[in-house]
Amino acid sequence: MRVLLVLSVLFGTTHAWSAPAPHQKIHETFVFSGTPTPDLIAQWSALPGSRSYLFQLTNPSPEELRTLTVLRGADLFQIEASSYPDRDTLDSWKLLARREVQFIALDLQLPTAEQVELLNEIGFSRLIFLLSYIPDLDESARLAELRAPVSITFAGASYPRYDDKIFLLAISKTVPLTFAASYWPWYSHMDLFNMLPHAQKLQIIGAFPSEDHLPYLQNIHGLREIVVETDFEPSDPEIWKKMARGSDRTMNRTIKWISKDHVPTKQALDAFAQGGSVRLTIDQDYDLSEEDRTRLAKSTIPVEWVHAAPGFYLKAF
Repeated sequence: MRVLLVLSVLFGTTHAWSAPAPHQKIHETFVFSGTPTPDLIAQWSALPGSRSYLFQLTNPSPEELRTLTVLRGADLFQIEASSYPDRDTLDSWKLLARREVQFIALDLQLPTAEQVELLNEIGFSRLIFLLSYIPDLDESARLAELRAPVSITFAGASYPRYDDKIFLLAISKTVPLTFAASYWPWYSHMDLFNMLPHAQKLQIIGAFPSEDHLPYLQNIHGLREIVVETDFEPSDPEIWKKMARGSDRTMNRTIKWISKDHVPTKQALDAFAQGGSVRLTIDQDYDLSEEDRTRLAKSTIPVEWVHAAPGFYLKAF
């Protein structure tokens, strides 16, 4: 699911989010499903500058993993997999981990005791779990044994319920939690989130908050970041400021806008820039026009362009 891919990219990209000077290049993230050929790896490695890479793998073999070890020019290296490393692939994973690779577990159960041992032996720079369920007490307890920094994203059909509180509290408070949904929190969700000691993030897909949602949104005390994914611009140019304000009325939250197949107008970019600490991701596989590139590069907003990795030599802009 592309939304989960983009969400994954948003983790651990602090070095890629430094504010660009006017006309500075837009930072790119290449997304590739499967294992690229050695020729593609060589072509990407020959590109000037650096970029982020997100590889979506299913159950990679040792040979497929070793193919990725020669990639150059990656300032963020993430691998999303639908299976955990095993003994047969351990040595290849360890070679990759030397490149500061982040491992993204896509819709898996949290690791067993044996899998925790292997993950620790490999030494990933970060572990990101994208879950469609609430883990039980034993699963959550095992997370404390992982040595790498851990992030969890809950991407189910709805927010957790009050009955899930005991399981969420079993997750170490040092683990940031992200809740992804297609609707904004109401009172019951705010109430539950305020019972959790974790740093929290929200990712909302397809909608901006209404005025009725704002009081609950602003009073989630642990909320550090809000991500909105849309293919349209907000009708209220002040909505970014309203979302950024916490209960103390200061704009103390990071706001990220994922604009899907749409480059915002200058007016929309100017309004977004007033939201405090803001980040923009353009999720678009087809090329940006020269006009779009110029408009984005002139903005003071840090911009990430996430797109499918080219299957041919691409001249960097």
